Amino acid sequence: MQSWETMTHENDDARTRNAPRVCNTREYYVNVREVYIQTYRVHATTPDEAMRAVASGDGELMENSFEYSHTLDPEFWTVDDPSAVDHRP
Repeated sequence: MQSWETMTHENDDARTRNAPRVCNTREYYVNVREVYIQTYRVHATTPDEAMRAVASGDGELMENSFEYSHTLDPEFWTVDDPSAVDHRP
């Protein structure tokens, strides 16, 4: 049977092998694009007319109707580098 000290060092070695490497890493901000559904109430004669009215700014925003729909694929995401400094005048 192994001693507690031997088992502890073996476990440490296993954790070190499987741990992600963090040397030379930098911080980035990933902007994940998500789609939400927001409901508006509008009076119109057809569904198309109702959509055009809301697109032009008409309609009443319904409270508590903000609902998550889905996340866009990573190809639409952006990444910001917080260490980048804009040196423009």
